[in-house]
Amino acid sequence: MYVYAFIKSQSISWKSVQGIYEPVVLLEAGALAAVVEPNLQAENLSADNEEELMRAVLTHDRIVCQIFEETTVLPVRFGTCFDSEARLCEHLTTEGDRYFRQLEKLTGRAEYLLEAIPQPFNQEKPSSDTTAPPTKGRDYFLQKKRLHQQRLNFEQQQEQQWQDFINAIASKYPIVQGKATEDAERIYLLIPRSQEVALVEWVAQQQQNIDLWEFSLGNAVPAYHFL
Repeated sequence: MYVYAFIKSQSISWKSVQGIYEPVVLLEAGALAAVVEPNLQAENLSADNEEELMRAVLTHDRIVCQIFEETTVLPVRFGTCFDSEARLCEHLTTEGDRYFRQLEKLTGRAEYLLEAIPQPFNQEKPSSDTTAPPTKGRDYFLQKKRLHQQRLNFEQQQEQQWQDFINAIASKYPIVQGKATEDAERIYLLIPRSQEVALVEWVAQQQQNIDLWEFSLGNAVPAYHFL
């Protein structure tokens, strides 16, 4: 039995949706309900077929996000399965209070991804005067040393801007620093959805004062990084 998410019982008017292979149903157990695909087990998710596995991951995320648009949701990690309905109900009985408290804490809140893209260092362009002799000897090494120092100063200033921004945003919102990609730093924020406009405006204000980073703010999603 494959599990997508946990929600509060009777928190939505359930309409079955297509899951990874079969329709998804709601299994209620006391104050909680599990969003499940009854006949799907972990061994059915073959890692050998990369295309099929990616489709399953995207389907999992789509279903969690669909539910999130209707009610508070506790996302479950992709690939989570239980041997039977009885085992799942037993799990909900054991962990139900903790899950319920998490759902209460997340009510009305959403996660946002903020990506910060570092701007490249632009070195001084050489003179366009083609009649000027090429730089040689001592002047060449002085020019190279000056360029190296300019790059160091740029990188230090960029790092300082990033640290100042981290301190500013951490003092205002709950955040989790994500793993950086090759192109960007990542921060996850958890805020009430009613404050989304204020968040967008705040990030725009910060951008006006930070010229060595470019910020990109994602849409509201379930609180994957705050569980």
